Amino acid sequence: MVNDTKYFKSSEMIYSETAEKYNIDNTPTDEEVIDNINYTLQRLNEIREGYGKPIYINSGYRCHELNCIIGGVQDSKHKTGLAVDLRWDIALLEYIIDNCSFDKLIREKNTDSKWIHIQFKRDKNEERRLTYSISK
Repeated sequence: MVNDTKYFKSSEMIYSETAEKYNIDNTPTDEEVIDNINYTLQRLNEIREGYGKPIYINSGYRCHELNCIIGGVQDSKHKTGLAVDLRWDIALLEYIIDNCSFDKLIREKNTDSKWIHIQFKRDKNEERRLTYSISK
């Protein structure tokens, strides 16, 4: 079961407007994925605690079918529950880069919007703190 944290509801990691539109059940059933989602929510909770301001999830967990429909990469960490896209906020981006552990952080933007993609590893000691910028 995916658990709520102090600052985040489990539904924020699972809800998808695209899944709703295409009638896709985006509910995770694999125990490892559920554990990863809970872990990611805890990590986000830690970031939120330090940042001191609300953080908004645009996209969290994606089942395989949903990931295909939105054009996600085949090995997307969203499918494992270890990645999340956050609403763009330059102050949040700077806070994460300066103060937080992560495996990969991507500043993504397309013609319509931009967001912060952050992914984690279950072992913080293995996190590489890679940062990228991608324009589509």
